[in-house]
Amino acid sequence: TTTTTTTPPPTTTTTTTTTTPPPTTTTPVCPKTCAVIDAGTESLPYVCYYNHQFPDGQRLWTVPTCAKPVMASTGGAVRYSCPEGQIMCTRQPDPTCQWVRHDGRELAPNNNYAAGDANVYTLGDAQSRCLQLGPEVCKSIMCVPDQSGNAHRSCTVHANETLESASWGLAGHGVFVPKASCYPATTTTTTTPPPPTTTTTTTTPPTTTTTTTTTTPPTTTTTTTTPPPTTTGPPPPPYECSFTLWAHTSEQQYAGVAQVDGEPNILVEWMINGQWTAPYWFIHTPLAPGDKLSMDFTLDGSPTHLRFTNVQKDVWGFWKVWIEGANGKTIVIAEHPNTGVGEAPSQGTEWWLEAESPNQQTWNYLPTEIVLPISGTDSVLCPPPPTTHAPPTPCTFVLSAGIADQQYAGVMGIAGENNIEVEFLTDGVWSSREWFIKESLAPGATTSRSFTTPGCPSKVRFTNLQKDVWGFWKIWMKAADQPEVLLVEHPNGSAGEAPAEGTLYWLEAEEALDGRWNILQTSIELDIPHCPCHAPPPPTTTTTTTT
Repeated sequence: TTTTTTTPPPTTTTTTTTTTPPPTTTTPVCPKTCAVIDAGTESLPYVCYYNHQFPDGQRLWTVPTCAKPVMASTGGAVRYSCPEGQIMCTRQPDPTCQWVRHDGRELAPNNNYAAGDANVYTLGDAQSRCLQLGPEVCKSIMCVPDQSGNAHRSCTVHANETLESASWGLAGHGVFVPKASCYPATTTTTTTPPPPTTTTTTTTPPTTTTTTTTTTPPTTTTTTTTPPPTTTGPPPPPYECSFTLWAHTSEQQYAGVAQVDGEPNILVEWMINGQWTAPYWFIHTPLAPGDKLSMDFTLDGSPTHLRFTNVQKDVWGFWKVWIEGANGKTIVIAEHPNTGVGEAPSQGTEWWLEAESPNQQTWNYLPTEIVLPISGTDSVLCPPPPTTHAPPTPCTFVLSAGIADQQYAGVMGIAGENNIEVEFLTDGVWSSREWFIKESLAPGATTSRSFTTPGCPSKVRFTNLQKDVWGFWKIWMKAADQPEVLLVEHPNGSAGEAPAEGTLYWLEAEEALDGRWNILQTSIELDIPHCPCHAPPPPTTTTTTTT
């Protein structure tokens, strides 16, 4: 007798889980990713954003930082606010590497150095050294002020991350712990072969019985994540651009640099691919009127603008700024028609800078910083290497702005003149200015205009050219057959907010009728979260198959 038993095939269940992104918030997104965050902010809906700066050799190190907002309960509702000089925003997705900062803390013990390395580093160098040692060796870094009181200037790498309160006080002391995003993820895949089929034959006289048993293989789970479609080609490869920056101080009285030798007097930043570099020391030695100074730079790309900032205690005046490239190319960035002499300080001048913390208020009508475009027929200092990218597709969209329903928020310029102008950043290059608002508009009005850029824009910059302030509460973009792309929206809706120092929703005029609003900025840059001419990236889809 032969008995054959057939086992039915296993049941296959397919489960599809779709994760929908959270709804868009009305609070603006932070202008940059936060390289450092305060411990405990991960679960908060908002953070306070600011640029933490401290000296590092012959430059200022700038670290985009997110801190805890001040929380208060009113009528059972939690209210958030930020200190003066910080903006409230929603944190962008974590950058490649993010560090959690614990202010006023030290390690216990504080002498357990990673790999025995007791060297003292700057904050940036300590972070690089810790990542070089790896997560199993370096768990954190601890920083204390230097002898001049500069925060986070003297840092060491450590093999532990147990915290305790700093015994020497709070100011300038802290522990920084790298998040898991600082290290590349490692995936290990183990494949287990199915067990062999076992056949057992039993013979019983006089009847022969054959039993065949098949063991079901183990359950296999396959997870597939569908990435969003690629809308642009890969970014251009980085390349070095070396050159010498020259500046010639004018021969006017008070034009020289009279600060203490060795301290930062004039800082310079460079715009590369639409982003400003960290500030570099440019002038850090006394200069007499008529002196000139040069400094060599090597940057990761060809700059399109430079920005001077005066951090000494007195004014500085110049008459010429130029660049000499390593290939012999010379680009004159600014040159006064009164050669060598320049001009005396006066309101509206582009040839003088006032100090950020002046000894006196004689020159308080002068700017403390100035942005100079590197323009002209021969302005590309270091041409990028040739690429094989396909030419971008032009993008046509309508840009709209809702004017806040606040006193003075409207556009009061002369009809027909350019009152508000815009520029767009596309593939790292800013467009020339175009008018956005020409007519006079009352508070509460909405205005729109169509634009076409050579590709997908990533930023937009507004500049106020009228004679008075302008306030808005919402700015958005809309291309044909595509959803609206929100750039910024005030949580108070169309009412917006009154003009105040640090606001993102008001612009002062470049040539104001009076100084009432000189606490406001004259231009603002806004990130465009995704291309208005393409559908937004789809949510991540995870498919789980159980066999």
